[in-house]
Amino acid sequence: MADKPDKALSSTAAAASPATTNPRGIPTAPFVDNVTDYVSTRADVEPTLRSFQEMISKYQFMELNTQRRAQGLRDKIPDIKKTLETVKFLSARKKVGFPAPAYPPPPTPTKRLKYNGGLNEG
Repeated sequence: MADKPDKALSSTAAAASPATTNPRGIPTAPFVDNVTDYVSTRADVEPTLRSFQEMISKYQFMELNTQRRAQGLRDKIPDIKKTLETVKFLSARKKVGFPAPAYPPPPTPTKRLKYNGGLNEG
């Protein structure tokens, strides 16, 4: 028979002891091999079930965030590829001896504009 599992998921014990996490900070889910060993009385059922449902909600939230982050990164791939092509082009051009294009400074205004109108206060 398996050893009686740690009741880290019960509502009182969860606040007292920190949950173990993986390197990314995601808490590990307990594996319940035998429910009768994990929940011994009827009074333990509701709090245990509630804590498991809370953990499921947290995992679903983390999954949704991970999917959004992955989609955001996939959306950036074309821009990153274009940037890489530009860097390779400029690097190859520099090796051949062509200087990088020099952008001229913006033109300075030669004539000032004069405004004689009043302010519209209405």
